[in-house]
Amino acid sequence: MKIKPLDPQLASKVGLSFYVTGFQDYIGSRLLLNHSLLLQGATLASTAVEKYVKALLSARNQKAFGHLNEWSSAGIIRIATELSLNPDFFALLQQIYRMRYIDDLKAPVSFAIERSKFLAELDQTVASLNNAVEFRRGNERIDPYKSESEAARKELLENNIMFSGKGKAEYLQRPDLAEAFYIDTSLEILSCVVTGWIPIDLARFTEPGIVRVKNEYQCQLVATAA
Repeated sequence: MKIKPLDPQLASKVGLSFYVTGFQDYIGSRLLLNHSLLLQGATLASTAVEKYVKALLSARNQKAFGHLNEWSSAGIIRIATELSLNPDFFALLQQIYRMRYIDDLKAPVSFAIERSKFLAELDQTVASLNNAVEFRRGNERIDPYKSESEAARKELLENNIMFSGKGKAEYLQRPDLAEAFYIDTSLEILSCVVTGWIPIDLARFTEPGIVRVKNEYQCQLVATAA
């Protein structure tokens, strides 16, 4: 992650823009995920998290260059460790982001989106990033996350672990949808879908969803019947 100092007056404006649009992307992502558009929702989630991180850095008068998929593991791990976030989830978002620019694919991309696990991690990540920054307009704090939660906006609260009153293990104990994706450098795209009880193993965030073995494709998703 390449970071440079940013003029404080400009940083405030840039940061607020990232902060507000990041929240809007987050709401759009949740809406898509809850309506079973997993790749579309996860792609927007990667944009939302990128904007929140850039808002955080702007609040510190710093600017991050490039997109999420271009950031170094060391930079991401530093931020994840500081906020007690899961760096493996950031690694998954980086893989997902690569699907946006497949015309310049240097290596195959393969990942899985397990909806409940993805939503739980996304909601915890955004809540933590949101609490780590503060932007004001005069004496007024700008906080769309707080405003929408107080208004009980369905798109924010639906299937949101932060408002469920449950721990992660309990929250994830339900059958749900998962989808794996694979695209190679010839731009051949494959996917497989599973509905059922998804294993609660957050380390699997970084495992490929589909693998190619001797010219055959194998779906790595594992689930029992719903």
